[in-house]
Amino acid sequence: MFKKKQKNFAASIALLFFIYIYDIKKTKTFCIGALKLDKTFYIYKKKIDDDTIDCYGTIECDSNFVITCIDEYDDGIVADIDTEELNTWKKVCEYLEMNYDGDIVEITTC
Repeated sequence: MFKKKQKNFAASIALLFFIYIYDIKKTKTFCIGALKLDKTFYIYKKKIDDDTIDCYGTIECDSNFVITCIDEYDDGIVADIDTEELNTWKKVCEYLEMNYDGDIVEITTC
C-alpha cells in the first residue's frame, strides 16, 4: 500500500514538473519563488552616472514596483506611481531616479 502511494506521488510530481516546463516553453516566462516574470526586460541607462537599471515585467494600469538597490536597506515597494501617465519603463525609471532615495539597480512589476 505504501509503495503504491509513493509511486503515485512520484508520478504526480513528474506530471507537475512536465506541466511547468511546458508552461515555460509556451508562455516564455520564468518564475522566481512565487513571482512570475516575463523574459523580456528593459535596460535603462542612468543620467547621473554610467550605471544601468534592469527592468522586468509588463507595466499595467494597476502595477506596483519592487525596487532593488545596491544597499539592501534601501530596497522597497513603490505603489504610488501613476501608471496611466508613467506607462513606459523609461518614464518610470526617470521618475524613480529623481524621486527615490537609494541607488536603484533593478525594478520589477508586481
